Formats: sequence, structure tokens, C-alpha cells
Amino acid sequence: LRTATTDHQGMMRLRTVGRRTGEERTAILGYFEDGPNLVTMAMNGWADPEPAWWLNLQANPDTSVDLPDGSRAVHGRAADDDERPRLWARWALYDKDLDAFAARRSRETQVVILEPLTAPQSGRSRSSFAEVRVSRDPQKQSHSRQAIRIDSKRRRT
Repeated sequence: LRTATTDHQGMMRLRTVGRRTGEERTAILGYFEDGPNLVTMAMNGWADPEPAWWLNLQANPDTSVDLPDGSRAVHGRAADDDERPRLWARWALYDKDLDAFAARRSRETQVVILEPLTAPQSGRSRSSFAEVRVSRDPQKQSHSRQAIRIDSKRRRT
């Protein structure tokens, strides 16, 4: 893991919940900071299929990332049409061949924004909230997914 600078992208560990298994999955991704948000690209080595972590994040957008200075609870989403050009151009500062590589894909590469989450409204700490969410117990998984959806609706503006 490494911190993003103006010269190079950072490296983070994204923790997601498998959309089919309910088990925790991790992926090491490049990122840069945009204010309080972390920005990454949903690429699969520039192959055409979407990366599994992006499919998992779409199914369960509230998750966490590990950074050099600690963990952070985040909500993942695709950049909208207004945000995407600015963030794409910023990523191109790190990768001069970005447009050439992206042209290899038949679909648009999603720019992914990871927004910080506030502590869950239920009074649980972030760490215990995450532990319940990635539990292997199917009943707890179902319950925690419902809690995540409810809590995330309360937190988003």
C-alpha cells in the first residue's frame, strides 16, 4: 500500500462482499484523492469484462478500504457524466497511455468514486459493523445487507 502523490498513484486494498458468496473479497487498486474521496478505475487489466470487485461493489456499495494510514469506511459509485471527464483527465496524469488502453475495450471504463461514510446510525462502531457485514452466517449476511441499505440511505445527502 502506498499514499497517492502528484507524481504517482497510490495503492489501496479494497474490501468487498462477494455478490454471490457473501464472503469478503479483496483487491489491490491504484487510486488518487479528490478532496475527501478516493478515485479508481474499474478495469480488468484492460480486458473487456468488468472486474469482479466492481460487480461486487455495485451489489454492496458500502464497504472499506485499507490505506497506508489505516482503514476507511466508504460508499462506492460510478462517477456521473459531469464528474467523469475531470477525473479521467486527472488519472491520465499518472498514465500517459490511458486513452490508448481504454480504446482496447468495447465498453466505457468506469471511473469509481469511493466516498467516505459516517459512522453507522445504529450506534455500532465501524469495525463491528464491518465484521457483521462480512459474516459467513447467511442469516447475519442477509440482516446486515438490509442494515447497510437502511443506514446508507440515512447517511447520503
